[in-house]
Amino acid sequence: MSSTSPVQPAWIITLTQALSSWLSQHPLFAHHPGSTSLRTHLAGVLDPHSWPAQLALLQQDLLHLQVAFHEAGHAAASYALTSQEEVWGIRLWFPLDLSSEEHAGRAYVLERWDWPSTQEEIRIKLATVLAGALFHPQIRQVQFSGGVEGDEATATALARQLGWNLEEAYADAYQQLNRPDLQAAVDVLAAEAFSRLAQGQGDVDEDTTAQILGEYLTRPHRGNP
Repeated sequence: MSSTSPVQPAWIITLTQALSSWLSQHPLFAHHPGSTSLRTHLAGVLDPHSWPAQLALLQQDLLHLQVAFHEAGHAAASYALTSQEEVWGIRLWFPLDLSSEEHAGRAYVLERWDWPSTQEEIRIKLATVLAGALFHPQIRQVQFSGGVEGDEATATALARQLGWNLEEAYADAYQQLNRPDLQAAVDVLAAEAFSRLAQGQGDVDEDTTAQILGEYLTRPHRGNP
């Protein structure tokens, strides 16, 4: 009596094609520990005998990819839009056991005790808070929608101080962040974070974060008000 393996849903085939296309278009991920893992699991979900088990591993890869870009977006926006007197000590943190953590990652920063306190600073803070979602990787057929609830709750409270709604806050943040140098910095920092996640490592420390971001971005000099 022969047994038949469950057939992959059509969306899995579409997903693997979209991810393979994205990887081929991003040189930073050509020879990369995270991409090696991702390609292995992509091949696994195309195998009619192993795809159910491999799908969970592929989903973990996608979570790592999303959180790497999300937290890199927060960090790069903070570096590019604030002075060192306003925000400093920027680093990325990722838990090794996601099952016991509320957050899949964080961008940690130290802020001046009364920052933000002006209308302009609130606009900047909104941009840094929403940057995570705005810098999610753009992969056809993949909808990265999770992990933004806390950011959007914070942004909504900040936006009220300006008389804005969340949609208006997103529009202003996009205007501030739509810069080629910022995208380049996010790509490189996300690649570093994705590599560490694939190898079971955690933080991207302050020095490494500053070194990567400093290659692409120049911090403004505003000083204390």
